[in-house]
Amino acid sequence: MPLRYFLFCFIVLASLKVSAQTKKPAPKPTSKGTVSSKFVTGPSPIAYIYEDLVLDKSLAVKALDEKIAKLQEAKLAIYNDHAIKYQTLYLEYQNSLKNIDTMTTEKLNAKLKEVQDKKKVAEDFQRDAEKEVQELMGSGIQGIRVELDKAVKEVAALKKYPIVLRRNKNAKLFTQGQVVLSAVDGGRHDLTEAVILNLNAKK
Repeated sequence: MPLRYFLFCFIVLASLKVSAQTKKPAPKPTSKGTVSSKFVTGPSPIAYIYEDLVLDKSLAVKALDEKIAKLQEAKLAIYNDHAIKYQTLYLEYQNSLKNIDTMTTEKLNAKLKEVQDKKKVAEDFQRDAEKEVQELMGSGIQGIRVELDKAVKEVAALKKYPIVLRRNKNAKLFTQGQVVLSAVDGGRHDLTEAVILNLNAKK
């Protein structure tokens, strides 16, 4: 499963709230009956971002992807070495059974224990390697979530939007986390590119 897909699902399921400002009390109508707010500079005070597109173009995501791939490659090389050693010992043990009449019980048991120990070493290493990769992925995703939230708030404050919603570029029916179902603003309130520039400028 690609990291970007996993990362997007992780963020969506964690219900990341990309709100530019803390919640403010409802504005009071002016004497003319209109709404007075320093944020309202156009037809709508609400903006949105294509979150999956932001993640797809994020340099931080690409860097994390590469880091995980290198770690997996290094761990796999070590695991393969353990696996080869285990297979070699196992074959030696199998061959020794052909001459079982010439071997003492103690020697046979010693060979079997050596095989079992090497198998355990390989299995323990595989388990620890998978845990290390998961921890790297988890901490990396957490860091990206923090940076994404910060970038959205900075861009929203600059553009004077009090509310920023999430939508997906490739959304389908019943897509989880799809907040904006329709926007006919011609992209005027789309902050995606601005958020991408903000995120990548820090890398």
